[in-house]
Amino acid sequence: MPLLDLAALLSRSGYDAIALRGRPGGHVHWQLSPDERWHVRRILADHGLQVSALATYLFIANRDAGTAEQTDTRDE
Repeated sequence: MPLLDLAALLSRSGYDAIALRGRPGGHVHWQLSPDERWHVRRILADHGLQVSALATYLFIANRDAGTAEQTDTRDE
């Protein structure tokens, strides 16, 4: 679900926080530009949501994990 839709749903449902998963293809990840990070913060603020947790992923010694030049493609 796009972050804007998810934020609206959570806000309408009475939630005040969201746990984000940080990975490419998700709502946030370490490669977001400053403008993209600002956009995420703006969406959450506009819907009265705080970030309760940020889950990250670490792939070590995994043949599908990719490299700095190649992103994780397991979900493609």
